Amino acid sequence: MRTANILSVLFMVGCSSVDLPQGVETRSTYSAPMATPLGVTVQAVGKEFYNAETPAFLSFSMQKSYAFADAKGMTLYTYDKDQKNPGKSTCAEQCADQWPPLLAPDDVALEPEGVWSLIMREDGSAQWAYRNMPLYRYAKDTLVGHDLGRGLEAGSWQVASFDPAAHITLPASMHVEEVPDALGQALFNENGRVLYAYEGDLAISKPRCGALACQWTPVPAPLLAAPLGDFSIVTSAADQTRQWAYKEQPLFTFSGDFESGYAAGIGIDEKMRVALLTRYFKPPGVTLQSTKSQGKILANSRGMALYRRDSWAFQQGGHGIRRGVPPRPVVGRGIGTSMQGCDDDCQRVWIPFKASEGDQASGFWQITSRDDGTRQWVYKGYALYTYAGDQKPGDLLGTDQYDFIISLDAKKQTSYPAPHHGMGALAWLYAFP
Repeated sequence: MRTANILSVLFMVGCSSVDLPQGVETRSTYSAPMATPLGVTVQAVGKEFYNAETPAFLSFSMQKSYAFADAKGMTLYTYDKDQKNPGKSTCAEQCADQWPPLLAPDDVALEPEGVWSLIMREDGSAQWAYRNMPLYRYAKDTLVGHDLGRGLEAGSWQVASFDPAAHITLPASMHVEEVPDALGQALFNENGRVLYAYEGDLAISKPRCGALACQWTPVPAPLLAAPLGDFSIVTSAADQTRQWAYKEQPLFTFSGDFESGYAAGIGIDEKMRVALLTRYFKPPGVTLQSTKSQGKILANSRGMALYRRDSWAFQQGGHGIRRGVPPRPVVGRGIGTSMQGCDDDCQRVWIPFKASEGDQASGFWQITSRDDGTRQWVYKGYALYTYAGDQKPGDLLGTDQYDFIISLDAKKQTSYPAPHHGMGALAWLYAFP
């Protein structure tokens, strides 16, 4: 039982890391707050469904919004009436039966600040709050992705959306996007290029490129621009050039970034970090491994690729391109965690990526229990595996392997509700961040 003076929680913030081809870890970002505490996940919310009669095929409607959820993936909500009593929950007794509060475990570490906090309920239990708004589940949500409580009670109940940039004032030339290579949400310029923050003193040293022919370009601040929140302006003593800085660290773009969302500048200069607003949880034993053809992928502690089970109509391409087809969470839950997706014979070649007894779900990572009681990591809805045929870090020998579905039943040869003319298949694809 906690005492009433427990006010808030700050999570230990460190630096995300990526694996070089040789397995050497290097920092990719400076300190940034974690997106979620342990026990709080991020899930896609929408109307996708899984058809058990045709397990290889599902709705192709894409879920476009993400919300905070509990460890089991059930959507979390905020209650507008709580705004009138900061630090308290106004949902108790019968209300709490319909809207169970998201309680924190008794052994959570406590610190004095952070966007995630704890509020004390009347029974002495501690409830998670995000930006001072207590979080709840909805009793009638029964499936991951359900948001049946959205807008109830004349709009008082709202889905707790995952949108790190929603409460941040940005300069007009900047926006926020996900950077999978850096495992987080970062600043971008108006041309869609990720921004980097320099930890060094520009008066003493400049960003280095080593042996590469590259260029770090300062992010210019307009003549009339003024400091804004965490954004300040630094001026070059040499030519009086005005440059944006975030949390007092000058911002740059990297000439080697040719695609939006990729951060080729990671590891070039030890003082240059991707300018993250928030960083994602990464379980113990999970690394990012560099590959020759597909960029960075998810891997285990030995650098061996992690894979997900997917379904597809074989005439549709896209799997072989970098990062291939975006994950569809409902597919992973319907196929990847079932015996239909990988039975006992399959598991002799495709080994479930196990979670240890003390591991906890957070962010895009969940844990599922297989029929034999094995705890298996799930990423963005997909249960993860390693492939026995991979011999060394960087191998992707298991990706784009297909098991075709041959049936006299026409319904099992096409996807529902939009039929395709290609052969239905279950596919093994590498997991990317």
